[in-house]
This record gives sequence, C-alpha cells and structure tokens, in this order.
Amino acid sequence: VGLRPGEKLVEELLVDEESGPTAHPRIFRAAAPNGMSLAEVERYLARLRVVVDANDVQGLLQLLCELVESYAEQRQIAPEVAGVAASARSVTINHANVR
Repeated sequence: VGLRPGEKLVEELLVDEESGPTAHPRIFRAAAPNGMSLAEVERYLARLRVVVDANDVQGLLQLLCELVESYAEQRQIAPEVAGVAASARSVTINHANVR
C-alpha cells in the first residue's frame, strides 16, 4: 500500500534534552527537569475542567500554551474540528479511576 500523504515512519515524542538512556538502545526514559507536584497537576486539571465545561476553546488553547512549553498554537482550527466543537454540549469523564 505504501505511505499516504503526510504519514510518518517515525514519531519523535521527546527532544534529546527531555530523554535519558535505558539498558535498551532504542528505549528512552522521559526526563522531567521541571516536573510538577501533584498539587500543581490537580490545579491544572481543575482549570481544564472549567474550560471544557464552558466549551471555551480559546481558554483551552491558552492552558495548553502554559502547560506544554513546546506547544505551538495553530491560529486556525480545521473546519471539521470547529464543527464538532460547536456542536458538543457535554462530556462525561469518569474520575473514579483517576489518581
């Protein structure tokens, strides 16, 4: 079948500064030089719940920019994504298994 347009053979999830070696040459360990405490993670999750409940796309993008240093906000949202976001009314999240 071959590659489709835009399809990648390799997906790089970490940059060199964010990873460390393991015993296996092709497996790397994610490093967290500026790791967050559990309390910080919980605060961000609470803020995330607020923007999701409000269907606040701009608030979500702002939060992503704060959380992910390498996140590059795209100025235009694909029409099919915008349509889904506009028609979405509620999301149910089961927090019982989240620790």
